[in-house]
Formats: sequence, structure tokens, C-alpha cells
Amino acid sequence: MQVVAMHDEYLLTLHRILSKKTSQKPQDALLYSAFLEYADVGITFMDTNAVIKVVNPAFEKMTGYRAEELVDTVTAGSLRVPEILERQIQELLPQITKKDLEGEEIILVYLAEKGILKRENTLLRKDGTHLSVLSTVTEVYDDNGDCIGYLNFTFDITDLKQAQLRLDLANQRLKLATQAGKVGIWEYDILTDLYTWDEEVYKIHGVPPGTIVTHGYFLSLIHPEDRHYMNVDPENVCIGDFDVEPIRILGPDGKLRYVKCSGRRIFNETTGLTDVIGVVTDVTKNFLSQLALTESEKRYRFLVNNLKGVIFQTDLQGNWTFLNQYWTEITGFEVDKALGVYCLEFVHPEDRERNLAYILDLFGQKKEYCRHEVRYLHIDGGYRWIEAFAKLTFDEEGQPIGTIGTLYDISDRKKMQQIVADSEKRFKAIFNSTFQFMTLTDINGNLLEMNQAVLEGRGIVKEEALGKPFWEASPPEKHITPQHVLKEYFQEAAKGQAIRREIELLDRDYQPMVIDFSIKPLKDDSGKVHSLLTEGRVITEQKRAQAALLESEQRFREISEKVDEIFWIRSGDNQKFLYINPAFERITGHTCQSLYDDPLSFTSLVVEEDFPALIKLITAEQECEFPFRIQKEDGEIRWLMAHVFIVRDDKGIIQRRIGVTNDITPQKEKELLLTRSLEKEKELNMFKSHFVSHVSHEFRTPLAIVQSSIELLQHYLFNTKDIQLNPQYVPKIQHHFSLIENKIIFFTDLLTDLLTLQQIEIGKITFHPQPVDTVVFIIDLIHGFFNDRPDGRSVELRIEGVPRLVWMDEKLLTRVLINLLSNAFKFSKDNPLLRLIFQQDRLKIDITDNGIGIPAEDIPRLFSTFFRAGNVGSITGTGLGLQISKNLVEMHGGHIYVSSQQNKGTTMTIELPITLE
Repeated sequence: MQVVAMHDEYLLTLHRILSKKTSQKPQDALLYSAFLEYADVGITFMDTNAVIKVVNPAFEKMTGYRAEELVDTVTAGSLRVPEILERQIQELLPQITKKDLEGEEIILVYLAEKGILKRENTLLRKDGTHLSVLSTVTEVYDDNGDCIGYLNFTFDITDLKQAQLRLDLANQRLKLATQAGKVGIWEYDILTDLYTWDEEVYKIHGVPPGTIVTHGYFLSLIHPEDRHYMNVDPENVCIGDFDVEPIRILGPDGKLRYVKCSGRRIFNETTGLTDVIGVVTDVTKNFLSQLALTESEKRYRFLVNNLKGVIFQTDLQGNWTFLNQYWTEITGFEVDKALGVYCLEFVHPEDRERNLAYILDLFGQKKEYCRHEVRYLHIDGGYRWIEAFAKLTFDEEGQPIGTIGTLYDISDRKKMQQIVADSEKRFKAIFNSTFQFMTLTDINGNLLEMNQAVLEGRGIVKEEALGKPFWEASPPEKHITPQHVLKEYFQEAAKGQAIRREIELLDRDYQPMVIDFSIKPLKDDSGKVHSLLTEGRVITEQKRAQAALLESEQRFREISEKVDEIFWIRSGDNQKFLYINPAFERITGHTCQSLYDDPLSFTSLVVEEDFPALIKLITAEQECEFPFRIQKEDGEIRWLMAHVFIVRDDKGIIQRRIGVTNDITPQKEKELLLTRSLEKEKELNMFKSHFVSHVSHEFRTPLAIVQSSIELLQHYLFNTKDIQLNPQYVPKIQHHFSLIENKIIFFTDLLTDLLTLQQIEIGKITFHPQPVDTVVFIIDLIHGFFNDRPDGRSVELRIEGVPRLVWMDEKLLTRVLINLLSNAFKFSKDNPLLRLIFQQDRLKIDITDNGIGIPAEDIPRLFSTFFRAGNVGSITGTGLGLQISKNLVEMHGGHIYVSSQQNKGTTMTIELPITLE
């Protein structure tokens, strides 16, 4: 390491400053002097004009400058990034009294007024890179108290800045993740009794952001019955993670929320519980939904178990699969023993045949439902009259899977049947279904009875509506369908004609609803209409769904009929085309109707060799993609790419095959053109390879003859006594011999480089990597090729990092390094510097010279064939060495870079992986 450069007077001054308090102990002054030279902190001493007078080795390393390049040459400001320095100077201006200053004068005045300046700076290194540092500048005084300059301590904080940047990025990613998941993160410090909440936690608890939250305040937000979940008493708390049930939070905004907390308790071996960290989510919506579902289930069970009638279900064989508890109340038989038994086993023997006929009609779907009276056996040996109502149940595919219905004990009613006949008719009319609006009117439309669904759905008071005409039971403003139209419906029904229409009314909340409305005339035994039964089923959602479906289908057709791709849908069983868009006609010239009429008509277009692909397309069981060709009627061949999607039902049966077919003819034509171009290029490369080999062979032989002839001439002219040359011509003759020999060497090198480049291009260069001790390899290379130069120059070697074995081909890399080092000697007058820099997974090799450099405009073409920089002048070279070096480095999976300034020098950098994958 070069000793720091400084004037004697400043060295003495700095020693005096550092040893001011130890003047009686010279050995301490020597310690301070050693600190200056060997400390890892950059130290500079500047005079009162900020001109650098002293730098230590650490500062040289930071900047990349040698001490003699800085001392008495530059100010501290010249080593800063200009735009950053200007901004920092402007930040100091408001803090000083003098405002009419500029540049580094502002810094000097600030130091004069404040005494010290400490801040982050950015050094501009000699190689143009930036270095983040922490700089502290203080004034230095002599024994008389006069300021004689400034002392600057500089610390490299690059790693700290990078760590801070990584931490900021990690925090940003965490924040985005928690925001996306609506998860809040919190921490509780036992010692300070304070919570740290992020924005989402404040939002979840309804607390204004920034509110100071203690444990007491947090507990005040929790419902008293839930506070024990958040116990953090160090004496009673459990170790490790926790995950509590949803707790109730009543925030300052008055809203009740259910939140889910989980986290981890952190313990210290000596002090016990120190922190609690965790996450929180708002589960109010899910919790309330689950609570409502539970309550609904309870109400349903209560209704089923307390209904004064039997609710049953059977399978298609007529076996009971469900019976509520009222079954035992009616028949005396236990539910558990009845389940799985054929239903007719409990029917009176005399009624079984008639009951079976009803069941068979229902199972045969001859009727939508069956309602009849039948006698059911009782466990005591008697029977009960039962009114049975049953209807089919269906699966998602519309296939019947059993029945559902009710059994009502009508034994008492049967006894009083003659007395309450009219009342029974009304009862049947009103309650034969509980899933729709039902009313009973006389033949004039006056209301006699109505069910609860009508009262609740329309917001009608029963006592006020009874006796009024149906169309006047609610105010006119609740009728979208006019009242006089409804009146006409009833008049038609009174004549014996069944009516079914869609009408529109307003519900109790004045929201429009569409009703499937029907009026059925009820007749006596003589066929005379005595009353009218109305039924209404709300189909508002069904109508909306139909409208949405129509709109969706319309949008689908608008899109599919405008795209350039063929879009088609086929059935899963018979392979018929259900839909195909007009693009089929544009691409094939055939009509869509031809496919609807004959799904196989398309095969006449397919080129015979592509039939196998077409068969796979038609019979595909999974999503797939196939290219194939068609031949249009005019003979034109088109390439198509078909992508098939399979749609299955819940049982895995294929229902639809949906396909998208693209015309890829232009793409195929480009591929064909590219293939032909590549084949032609291969032929040209092969021709060039043969030509280069032939020319190389043909030129080497005459070059060898010329070389041997020159050597013989030199021997005869200068080493024999028979020929006496005029002394004044000897130097000229020797000069021309030298020119010829140099040209022979140049031409031989050119042929060698051309052959090497040609072998690289055709892939004939062998690459045999193995682990190499790089330091020994480099030292041997320097000693073997560059130690005995006539000009006395040599390669300076510097090793940084921990040396390791590196996978490389020594033969190939030797050629690269000889080329680069030879260039460094050729284009400079100083000793080139070779730096081996061992990093975690890479090796960097820097070769630096202080020579003529490379013009900036030439750098982009530096690695091109036969290219030489514009400032090389008469310096010889083939213009192939760098391109060969680049190819050989890339064979190692590495890269080569150049950094250069004209008239200042050049650095060639090789980066190689430590290991090869």
C-alpha cells in the first residue's frame, strides 16, 4: 500500500491536533498517527479553503484515487455527485446568517457558525460509481485558537443503506399483503402496556388512527363476557401460540363487530412474558351469517317437530326415508322402526289397492301431485282417517328420486263431514299448498278466505279485505296491472273458464313483483260454479333470470359473430352442432347451415393426411389442441388450429364440446420461410467454413516459405564472410527485414484468429471445464507470458475476497487473458493492473490500464468482427481478439464488459460463475 501523500507542515499539524492532550506522551502521538494510516474510516484534512491536504489510505480506497491525485489538487466538494451536492448546499443556506453566498462558501460559513457538519453524502468515485457515506466535518484550531482547517471523518454506509432499502421493501410488501387480505397486525409490549396497531387494526376496531391504545383501553372495547380470551396476566398465561374464538368488539363508533384474533406470546428466560404479537380479522359478516343459519335451522326443526301433522319422504320404492315425531302421535308406531318400511304396510288393507293407484300415477308423472283420504292402521288395532298429500321430488337433472308430503289426521273431520262440508271445501282450497298466494272468492270475486302468504306478501289486513272484491282488496296505487283487467279475469272464470295470466302488483314494501296468477272455477255436483279459487306464485326472480339469460345470449352472439376465430358448440352425445359463428363461412367458404344439416360435411375440406388429427378433435375426452389443413374449393390450402374444451355434468358425463379454431396460415407461412432461411444460412456458413479453412491452409504454406527465405537471406547477408555489405545500407536492410517479419507474424495471427472464430461459430471448439485454483493459474500465466518483457513492465496482481476453486477451461481462458493483457500493454505505458475479485457465486477479473482509452462512440462496436477503435493509429492488431475473447467467456456462462475513457485508460471486466450448472 502506498504511503499517504501530504506536506510536512500539515502532517505535523495533524499529529499535533491528534496528540494535543498527550503532549507529554510521545508514544500516544505515534498511536494516533498509526490510527490515521490504518483506520478503516476515511480521514481527510482540508485547509481553510477546503482544499484537501491530507488523506489516509482508507479514504483512497473509498474514492479509488491515489493520494497524490487529491492533495493540493481538489476540494472535498469535487468528490461529490454534483446534483446531490448542490441540493445539500441549498438545504444549508437557510441555516446561516449570510445569504449572498454560493457553492462551497455556504459550507465553510456553516462550519464557522455551527462548528460541525454531520450528514449523509454520496462520493463520486474515480471509476464513476457512487458510494453512500456518513461524513462528519469539524473545524481544527491551533494553539492560539485560530481555525487552520477542517477534519473530515467518512464512514462507508453502503451496506446499511441497502439493508434499509430491503427492510422498506419488505415492509411495503407486508403492508400490501395485509391490506389485500384485510388482516390487521398488532403488538403488545408488556413493559410499556402499549399496543402498536396498523391501519387495518384501527379500522377493524372502529378506533381513530393514531389513538394511543393501552391494555385497559383495549379491554374496554371488548364485550365483558369475552375479555377473558385476551388475558395477558404473566402469572396465568400459557406459553406459545394462541387462536381465540371470535370476540365481540364495541368500538367508539358504536358498531358491534365480531373479530378473530390469533398470535404468539413471546417470553424471555429471565423476565418471562415480554411481548404479544398477532393478527386480527373482521369476521362479523361470516359470524352473523352462521348465527342466522343456526337460528333458521332451529326454527325449521321446531316447525317440523311441532307441526300437527306428519311430514314424510319416501324413495322411489315407496319406503319411508323420513318421518317427523307426529307420526307416532297419529299411528302409535315408533319412527325408528317405521323408517325403511314400505309405506303401504301401514295402510288399511281395504285402501291399499286404491292408494297404490295414486302412487303409480304420481310415479308415472301422470299427475303433479296426489291428494286423497286413506285409512292408516294404529298400533292399538284400530285405524285413523288420514288426508295424504304427496308430490314428486327431483334431482338436479330433473329425474324423480322420491316423494315428499304430509299426512293429516282427519278422523274427527270425517265424523263431522256432513256438518262442515262447506267449511272443508274452503279449507282444502286454501291450504292445498303453502308455497303460493291463495284466495277463495264467490262467483262475483268477493273474498271469502285467503292464506297467510297473501296477507304477508301484499301487506293486507284480513278483516278489512274479507267481503271486498279481489281487485279492491288493496289500494289502486299497489296495482301495476289495472284493477278493471283483474275484474274481467274473474268475470270470465265465473262462466266456468279457467284463467292463467302473468300480472304485476306491488308488495307490502311497494316493490314490483311478477305473479303467475290463475283462477280456477269450483263446481258442485251439478257442474254449477259456486266459488273461485285463485293461486299466485311469485316469479319475479325467474323473470329477471330469463331476461338476464336473454341479454347474456344476445351479448354472446354479438361477440362471437364479430370475431375472426371459428367458434362452435357440439352436443356431447350425438355430436350435432348446436352453434357455429359466421367466421366458419368466411374461412372455409361453406355455409353454417351445411354443418347443422350434416355435422360430418366439414370432413370433405380436410386434407387426407390430417384425418387422424380431425378424428382426435371430434372424439376428444379432454381439453386438447390440434393443427390441421383444409383445402378450399379454389384449391387454396389453409392451416387451422383447433382448441377443444370439454363440459361435463356432475357425474362426469360429457354434455358439450366447445371449440375455438384459428386460421394460422400466415404463421405457418412465416415458419416455412424461416425454416428455408435457416437452411440457406447453414449452407452459407458451411461454405464460409470451408473457404476459411482452405484459405488458411493455402496461405500458411507460402508464409512459411517466405519466413524461411527471410531467415536464409539474413544468414547469408550478415553471418557469412563472402558477402561484404556497405555499412550505410545495413540498418536499412535490417529495417525492411523487420517489416517483413512483422507482417508475416500479423498475417499468421490473423489466420489463427479467423480459424478460431470459424471453429467457434460451427461449434468445434472443445470445452473441458474443471475446478481450478484461480490464483495459482493467474500467477503461472503472468510468469509464463509477461515476466521478461523488453520494456521491463509487468502485471500488477491484486486479490480481493476469499480465493476459491472456479470451474473453467484453462486453455480457453489463457487465450482470453493473454489477449486482454497484451492489449493493456500495447495501448499503455504503465504496468497493467489485474484484480481477482472473489464474490459469493461469481469471480470478477478486472484488467485495467492507464493508456489511450477508447472513444465513447466506438465502445458499442468494440466486440464486432475486424473492428478497431478509431484512435489506435499505427498500433497493430487483427480486430478479432475481443470477439474471440467474448465468445470464449460466454462458453463459460460468463460475460465480458468494457469501461473506458479516452486518454484516461480502460478496464476490461470478466464475470464467471464459480460453478457450472
